[in-house]
Amino acid sequence: MPRTDAPASAVNLCLAADLANVRLARLVSVAVGRLHGIDGPMLDDVRLAVGEACGRAVLIHNDNALPAPVVIDIDGSAEEFSVTVTSQEPVDVEQRRLEVRGSRVEVTANGGLAIPETFALLGGLADEVDVRSDASGTTVQMRWRLPPPAD
Repeated sequence: MPRTDAPASAVNLCLAADLANVRLARLVSVAVGRLHGIDGPMLDDVRLAVGEACGRAVLIHNDNALPAPVVIDIDGSAEEFSVTVTSQEPVDVEQRRLEVRGSRVEVTANGGLAIPETFALLGGLADEVDVRSDASGTTVQMRWRLPPPAD
């Protein structure tokens, strides 16, 4: 159950593309999630989803020798908890968007993103996953709905 007295929290991490930093991103996202009363299976889902999304971003940065950091934004409210992972991978089309709803993957605009199965996995862990790609890179936003506070 979310804490109604939890402080407003927003965390921004800019991490070097090193697999060791994936653990840091998972630890920070879990800590912020706990501030919002997330526990049990939902906390495990947050940990796994953040690890998958950050690991993907780090590998893409390393494969393309990109010096830019991987950016992770973690935010929450009384209703929702979200983690956004932004990578600066090269994209060969102007703009692509992928919406993941459970096991269903929908691609809009100019064709599909590489390896949509990775994003389908995230869709099984988060309530909503939105993936956007354009010339500046790819943003993966994962959201979890929080249960209403108990009376």
